[in-house]
Amino acid sequence: MVSRRKLLIGSGLSIAAAGTGYWWIQPGKENTGLTLTEEDIARGRALLSKVISVDVHAHPGRSFVVNAENLGTSIRIFSVGGAYEEDTVGDMNAGGLTMASFATVSDFQVLGVSETGIAAVREFEPGGSLA
Repeated sequence: MVSRRKLLIGSGLSIAAAGTGYWWIQPGKENTGLTLTEEDIARGRALLSKVISVDVHAHPGRSFVVNAENLGTSIRIFSVGGAYEEDTVGDMNAGGLTMASFATVSDFQVLGVSETGIAAVREFEPGGSLA
């Protein structure tokens, strides 16, 4: 039998889980802790207009989540926010990036949250690589 107490605890946990999931999947800008002034940005743009800049390992817009299957729960929640390559590439262009090497994440479908962070939590299955 479900008591009022169990119902309230269950409801509270459900609301907390939903809030955590919503916070986790938001593809918005990450807070890096770095605050730039307009002068900092102008100086950076001036420098980048004179030199070659290369991102040698980019994952623009989380394109690796597109068509991913058989994901663990925590990684499935992460992938719900979808991909947003156009925004990221637009930011790269606006920032004056000369070139980027887009890296794939072929093991995305075997990843999960472990005690040490995101890691492979199962073996590949036939056809399980995104590469």
